[in-house]
Amino acid sequence: MNNTLNLFIFIILIVAIAIVEVFHLDLTIAHYLYQLEGGKWSLQNAFITSTVVHTGGRWLVIAVSLCVLTILGVKLWRKQDATPYIYLVASVVTSMVIINILKHTTHMDCPDHLLQFGGQYKYVSLFEFRPKGWEYGGVCFPAGHASGAYAWISLFFFSLLQGKRRYSFLIIPFVIGLIFDWSQQLRGEHFFSHGLFDLLIIWSVSNLYYVWFRNKKGNIAE
Repeated sequence: MNNTLNLFIFIILIVAIAIVEVFHLDLTIAHYLYQLEGGKWSLQNAFITSTVVHTGGRWLVIAVSLCVLTILGVKLWRKQDATPYIYLVASVVTSMVIINILKHTTHMDCPDHLLQFGGQYKYVSLFEFRPKGWEYGGVCFPAGHASGAYAWISLFFFSLLQGKRRYSFLIIPFVIGLIFDWSQQLRGEHFFSHGLFDLLIIWSVSNLYYVWFRNKKGNIAE
């Protein structure tokens, strides 16, 4: 992929996150959704958002992961070139580990934890320190569920390592990730910026691994 385009996408994500933070758009969007649902998170336990998108989506991600691991195992067993699959697994696992670590160290609250949205805590942004004596918040940052789909954006770079350029491998995970992302926002489980941070982390990891694997493999079609 063109380095200029890569850098452009990276900068766009950084700028988008900065705009959301400066103009407090996380709270604005969450407030709009909360009021749209009648002053409560009425879709939090709805069948579509909870059972289909959240639970079903989790099983979809698990199924895809098992398929990829199975193919990787077969290729290694047959001593075939498994470089693209090793890249894919490394990229997805690294992205998910980074996001999981951040979730358990940033202690960000979900919208439904906050006073203005029916919870019990005051809002503290990512770049603010919690006042001394405050108990730590939740594990809502970055978006965990959406990252399960966004992480597969690395499929696009996987296709490049195979000498192809399949934009569908970029678009499909992104669209599914958006569905996961907005479903969680409708449930009061995440803020808008949490998905942007997912994309920033995953895009960066996918690119870094791609450059490393491309240079290692050599002569990959651009």
